[in-house]
Amino acid sequence: MRPQCPSASRSNWLVAVAIAWIVGFAGVFFQLVLPNDASGLSRADVWLVLPDIISLNVFGHAEQGNVGWHNFSQRLPMLAVGAWVLSGAWGVGSLLLRVILYERSSFSSLERFVFAMGLGLSAVSLLVLGCGLGAQRAPVLMSRGVLGTVISLPIVIELLLRLRRSERSFVEHVLNVLGINKRDGHVENVPHEISTSTRVAVVLVTGLFVLAMLLGSLLPSIDFDVKEYHLGGPKEWFQTGSVHFLPHNVYTSFPFLTEMLLLLGMVLSGDWFWGASAGQMVLASFGVLTGLGVFAAARRWFGEPAAWAGLLIHLSTPWTYRISVIAYAEGGLTFYLFAAFFAVVLAIETHQRRWLVISGLLAGSAMACKYPGLLSVVLPLGAVVVVDVMRRGASLRNAVFSIAVYSVAVLVAVGPWLLKNFVETGNPIYPLLYRVFGGIDWNADLEAHWKHAHSPPDHVLLDIFVKLFDVTLKSDWLSPLLFGLAPFAVLMAVRQWKSVDERARWQARLLVGSAGFVAFQFASWWLLTHRIDRFWVPLIPLVSLLAGVGVWWSNQRLWRVVAGAFVGLSVLFNLCFITLPNCGLNAYLSDLQEVAEQTQSTASGIAALNRMKLPEGSKVLLVGEAQIFDARLPVVYNTVFDVSIFEQWCSANVPELPAKQQPFHAIVDIKQRFAEEGITHVFVNWQEMLRYRTTGYGGSDFVEPERFRALCEAGVLRILHPTFTGLRPASSFRTYELDEIKRWAPSLLVETSQGAGFINGQLFAVER
Repeated sequence: MRPQCPSASRSNWLVAVAIAWIVGFAGVFFQLVLPNDASGLSRADVWLVLPDIISLNVFGHAEQGNVGWHNFSQRLPMLAVGAWVLSGAWGVGSLLLRVILYERSSFSSLERFVFAMGLGLSAVSLLVLGCGLGAQRAPVLMSRGVLGTVISLPIVIELLLRLRRSERSFVEHVLNVLGINKRDGHVENVPHEISTSTRVAVVLVTGLFVLAMLLGSLLPSIDFDVKEYHLGGPKEWFQTGSVHFLPHNVYTSFPFLTEMLLLLGMVLSGDWFWGASAGQMVLASFGVLTGLGVFAAARRWFGEPAAWAGLLIHLSTPWTYRISVIAYAEGGLTFYLFAAFFAVVLAIETHQRRWLVISGLLAGSAMACKYPGLLSVVLPLGAVVVVDVMRRGASLRNAVFSIAVYSVAVLVAVGPWLLKNFVETGNPIYPLLYRVFGGIDWNADLEAHWKHAHSPPDHVLLDIFVKLFDVTLKSDWLSPLLFGLAPFAVLMAVRQWKSVDERARWQARLLVGSAGFVAFQFASWWLLTHRIDRFWVPLIPLVSLLAGVGVWWSNQRLWRVVAGAFVGLSVLFNLCFITLPNCGLNAYLSDLQEVAEQTQSTASGIAALNRMKLPEGSKVLLVGEAQIFDARLPVVYNTVFDVSIFEQWCSANVPELPAKQQPFHAIVDIKQRFAEEGITHVFVNWQEMLRYRTTGYGGSDFVEPERFRALCEAGVLRILHPTFTGLRPASSFRTYELDEIKRWAPSLLVETSQGAGFINGQLFAVER
């Protein structure tokens, strides 16, 4: 028998350990209970019903009622508007790339497409912002005609330029965008090791995930934050015809890159409700663009096999699906984080400042999605630029100039949002850093309330390991492929670190740098945020890149078989899992009108008001209710972090007294204020106020049931429905919730024939 050499034995030993890791990781992953499932569902339970999920959810079933492709035509208007916006972004971004990158041979068509879409979507968002602000003086600026023309002209110009300079067929252009055709100057550094059939299979499988994202994004939203401000703010601006300061909704003073795209969908559709769905489709494209970015980066530096694996891993991750079908800002932040990282690495590799311009624009766009982008993208990538300049021994002048180029580009992308806030509030990053910059309607109490709710609950070191377990294994919407395979990319980097081949050493440094950036994202999430799980989602494409490389770390047949089985089974599980209610609304091909009526129930108070059909001219003051997107009648509201409008109108505001002890303003003045504001009804959402009080979000101590009883006795209000949104059984509350009810509002607990119940909400009429 032929003896094995030491290197071969060591390789066999590593493969055995790798297979053991995969088996152990998958074993732990698939037996965990999903933490956000109230029924205690585990991933093992999902495996048991997988055939039913495939039959009913993935491929449909004949007995599902009014569900099917015959309803797809209802989505066509929204698809058309979404495609219009995306085409406009492509046109704007392509023209910007022509100015910044005048050479085309150094990067592929796919890379060009990804960067063009990133720059274009950011630029379109700023165009909507500019037109929206200008509409305060010239309302026509926020019209379909103006905005439609603004985003259509770049499409025409770019197409004309391409027709003049290119003789390639349409099919070749499509293949280049897909990254399949290599006749555009892009050079592979790793030999092809993947068959055409494998490519086709990956395209078909990822196509199913993309289809689910598309159909899911076109459905009405059921998420609280989305109804409160991601869509609620754009709806208010659409209805008033301009973008302006909303003192009752502090969230709308955040940088709103993604929300401007939602507003654009409303304007182009001429309807705030269905236009929002068109905008959500645009936001869903961030998930696909991020996947294409992972593909492009992996193909450039690690070869086509790693690229296809990275694409499949990213797009099949349930978190990618979930962020794509819910209009959160994290989808945009995730894309811009990875795209900026990609551009910075290209700047390091090519030593060309033009890539610093692109990376700065993309990093600034990340901050334009959410303030945390400053800490998670702008500053760390800026630090990388500084380190690279110093490492290359550049002169002080060149170093300062390079850093200035990056910084100016960042300000170009995010600066308009900071300027808007400064003009409106006096604070460029309102409502943050109140003690430094102040704020027009902010105060120390609101600042303390905000910091308490948005700061880390503690910094116990043991919690790091708890959260690390959550992020790598436990979170509902993880894929086992992410952290199951990513460690092998680090192993590959260790093996190549001292290679004599320069390309191998570059790959090793890039893999270690990517892993370090992942670690930084986790650390900043744990140290600086209130640790909501979706806030760490932007690290997923980086892990997908590592995992895509990790699939191919060994050429041994046994590893290929085990890794292939692991990928195949995990992707099948993820495909089925994303169609469950755990990942969001999944009425993909249901009748849209029926779905719209059903989704209102997630804001029960608003749904009840819509069903009641109050008299024409009615206007409702909402107390404790902020999910206003579905409201079909005029409402006045405030978020939990803004000054309570009810308290502002009714309290005597004695400075030395706490809110709970504040006396009423003069009754005649309260009546006059209600009349001046046109308020005809008051709806109080006691259930929502209880949730705020028991989850650390707080709420005004002035607002309590006795206040409304006193106003009824004084002739200001008249109770119409004492249990407007029903009763919740007292037995359903946790002990600490019952304790808070008894301390804060014991009169909301009433006895019924079924036992004690909590009054969820009440509706009052304003006496005239």
